[in-house]
Amino acid sequence: MPNYRLLISSNEDKSFRAIVVANGNDKTTKLMEALLQIGSYPEGLLCSFLICDENGIPILELLPDESFVDVDSGYQKDMKDVSINELLSFDQEHYCFFIFDFLNERGLSIMVLDDKAPAEGTTSLIDITGTAPQLEDPENPDFLDSTWDNIDDDFLEGDDFEEEFFDEENFSTDDNDDYFN
Repeated sequence: MPNYRLLISSNEDKSFRAIVVANGNDKTTKLMEALLQIGSYPEGLLCSFLICDENGIPILELLPDESFVDVDSGYQKDMKDVSINELLSFDQEHYCFFIFDFLNERGLSIMVLDDKAPAEGTTSLIDITGTAPQLEDPENPDFLDSTWDNIDDDFLEGDDFEEEFFDEENFSTDDNDDYFN
């Protein structure tokens, strides 16, 4: 199996670049660990690898735990079941991303530089320039401000709002059998 040199980049900061050497025999969980190290992201962060076609349509998504995998989707798999070689065997016109922030749809691009890297053992980070994009800080009061920018402050007080709809007498599953069944 080949060993890969991977260029990791972000469209958020053009000065950020990292190089990872990946052993093709390792499972993608090893690559995930190296990528979490790049951004000092917390261990256990819900993240995924996403392979998209030239139109941006997902064709493969690797999730960190089988409990997240929708087997009926046809394109989701557990990271523990897929080697790095399988992950990186996508066509030239396809794109590979490491999604580290699902809520805000943020991730890192992964590009194969070559598959002739020296056999150095396990998958690891070997070089980094700049600072990787960081997770938003929930302790920061501005963290969710943009989420609420389009909410009308008078939403619950407007003429169209009918508070009676939400009282116990009028809001029950009995009244809405067709909806809840």
